[in-house]
Amino acid sequence: MAAPGWFQGIEGGRLAKYAGRFLMLVALAFIGREAHRHWADLSAWTPRPAQLVTVAGLAIAYGLALYLLVENWHRIVGLFAPETRARTYPSYTMTQIAKYLPGNIVHLLGRAAWLRGGGLSNRQLGQATLLEMAVVPAGAGLFLLLACLVVPLTALVPALAPAQPYVVPLAAALALAAL
Repeated sequence: MAAPGWFQGIEGGRLAKYAGRFLMLVALAFIGREAHRHWADLSAWTPRPAQLVTVAGLAIAYGLALYLLVENWHRIVGLFAPETRARTYPSYTMTQIAKYLPGNIVHLLGRAAWLRGGGLSNRQLGQATLLEMAVVPAGAGLFLLLACLVVPLTALVPALAPAQPYVVPLAAALALAAL
């Protein structure tokens, strides 16, 4: 039995999955069109080995960063109801394409639609989404503050030199708040 909500009466949210697949095809068509449009520049590029190593390293770093985000989503959802990674990981990764099409809202709705019918109520899905929207920027801010412990603010923005003594206490406060 489907949970009440957006797609009541549609078994398993099939319409939502078909719509998501259609949007993914539209995105891939857009990427293909842009690649075709810039093919002359792309085909003339002959990367040096150092560039290939750099791109591979950046791809690995990006993948690891995404892993942290998807695991963060899994743990946030787990605060509200138990869900397996087999459901939460695809709910995050498969809806990422929606993040780049109409903006940064549809992927949030896509995750909620993906996880419908499981152990989470619509309210719990909404709460998990709001919590993620708070945790990810807070984590980024904490990372920046920690980076400021290594690279002084004066090196980044000289006008912020008077704020340097507050970086350590602010980083400690944010770390405690995050915990």
